[in-house]
Amino acid sequence: MVTASLRPAEGPWRGGWFPADPSAAGYAAALHEQGGRLVTSLVVSLGTALLSLVLAAPAAHALALRPVRGAGAFLFGVLLLQAVPGVTVANALHGAYADTGLLDSHLGLVLADSTAGVPFAILVLRSAVRAIPREVVEAALLDGAGRCACSVPWCCRSAGTR
Repeated sequence: MVTASLRPAEGPWRGGWFPADPSAAGYAAALHEQGGRLVTSLVVSLGTALLSLVLAAPAAHALALRPVRGAGAFLFGVLLLQAVPGVTVANALHGAYADTGLLDSHLGLVLADSTAGVPFAILVLRSAVRAIPREVVEAALLDGAGRCACSVPWCCRSAGTR
């Protein structure tokens, strides 16, 4: 695919694996024609990831380290949310979005995508928080870090390094 993308559009398909005269004109044309859509994709994906982490990290921390009453039932509900088809969520959100003016907006798309991202992030981050050695948290607390500082950054670092 990469070598095909570097060949000139009107160039012949002969030769070896790599074109003799590679050209990035295809990439330039794609960015020129689709650049705005690329920016939209970046805004929505980064916004969804950030919102999902902001909402899921405290929940994962509480479910992993605190004795929360009904945590098993809550986690089962979170797991069930992963099985709900996206179409049912879209149908339910359409009316609310129409009333609030979120149709065809970046914020509306971020919120809609986060409905699937938050439950998944809770499940993944809970496992990451439980994997943090207790000694590390105790050492951080002795060094003056608060409970919140001990959980969220380590949680995100632990999830990224495994």
